Amino acid sequence: MGHDYTQSCARCGRVFKEGQTRYLVTINVVADFDGTIAPAPTAGELERLWSEVEQKSEQELLDEVYQKMTYIICKPCRDSWVSSPLGEALLETAAAGHLH
Repeated sequence: MGHDYTQSCARCGRVFKEGQTRYLVTINVVADFDGTIAPAPTAGELERLWSEVEQKSEQELLDEVYQKMTYIICKPCRDSWVSSPLGEALLETAAAGHLH
């Protein structure tokens, strides 16, 4: 039974044929806490921080704490992504010892 819409790979744009295998990639980006509490801000720092918060929308503030992204991709893109999910440049940086 066919559908009235066309779905394509979010990465390369390849159109899926009916019944073709596709992969769902879900990425959750969550703010992390290292257990260190910074010293209390000065009055001037607090005023600057509050000003920054007031200039952002509720969604922008939420996005700084949590984002969920979901993509449908094809098999070749899945294979490529799984072999290097963070990209080659980031892997090279990690290999050089700049990431822990």
